[in-house]
Amino acid sequence: MKRIPTIILAVSFTLGAAAQEKVRGNYVGLTVDGGLGTLLYSPAHGEYIPGLGLGAGVEYSCFFTPSVGFRIGLHYAMTQATALYNFKEVTHDLVHADNPYVHYDLNTAFDGWKERQALGFLGVPVEFLWCKRVSQWVALMACLGFQMDLNTYGKYTAHEGKYTTTGYFKVLGYEVGELPTHGFDTKDADFESAIDKLPINISCLADVGLHYALKGHWGLYVGLYASYGLTNTAKRSAEPLLRLDVVNAMQPVYNGTLASNEVSTAHLFRAGLKIGIDLGWVDIVELPEDDGNIDIDNHAEDSEDSGEQPEEEEEEDEESAEESESPSEDTDE
Repeated sequence: MKRIPTIILAVSFTLGAAAQEKVRGNYVGLTVDGGLGTLLYSPAHGEYIPGLGLGAGVEYSCFFTPSVGFRIGLHYAMTQATALYNFKEVTHDLVHADNPYVHYDLNTAFDGWKERQALGFLGVPVEFLWCKRVSQWVALMACLGFQMDLNTYGKYTAHEGKYTTTGYFKVLGYEVGELPTHGFDTKDADFESAIDKLPINISCLADVGLHYALKGHWGLYVGLYASYGLTNTAKRSAEPLLRLDVVNAMQPVYNGTLASNEVSTAHLFRAGLKIGIDLGWVDIVELPEDDGNIDIDNHAEDSEDSGEQPEEEEEEDEESAEESESPSEDTDE
């Protein structure tokens, strides 16, 4: 999987270099986008709610032909998702902190529990462009490609709902609760922590819209976009959603949805409106000058510098001199 991002970047820069040798129509642009931006997953015992996301990026585009082009850029996006829980979680055969010979089952009942995830991804999109001019100032554009996403930020918050922990001891034959010193208690949701970095994601992406030519070389793009992650970004774990820390006085430890046994697969998904502004055309390659023109210009300059007159001008001077020396016909008569 690590070879895929390397191959994509190598191909993108190779194609970009080849395009620069043939095409003068290269430009840099800025984009902003917003809409649905989330991780798609299905909690084993909860309800999933997708979230909204925003993004911004910088792009470099060029065209092989008037209709076909290539684009590479740098894009940063924020995504969100929410999980709701109303269920009883059971963790079997735990060892009690005070007596290593006593085993029990931990029962955790979640009531109106809401966990929000906020994630940030830095992406490198690589797209192929298709352009069809519909008028002098408007063109239809469509893009299709891939994007490599690196998770740079992650945080979950749980501040809504409550949970109740109890212990079922087989030696006692009944369930024990309301013992805070043993970790059995009812508490309101109050957890906030960072999410461990997720694996590198590869997404397929597409967008379609209209490009409007503005004054000078500036342009405005308005369209719709969508991307779907091909990589499973969830970290498969056997950990429960919440556990008690035996080493730390039975304090609750909240693992979170993406690091628990509630989720086995999660895919990055974005869709919405995209707006871009072209900052102007960039001539990467200078056209070679005409060798014939260079010789003519140099020859003319050399003649002027040396003070020599061209041959045609010298002949005209000699003819005018002979006419002035010869007597006219009227004088002879």
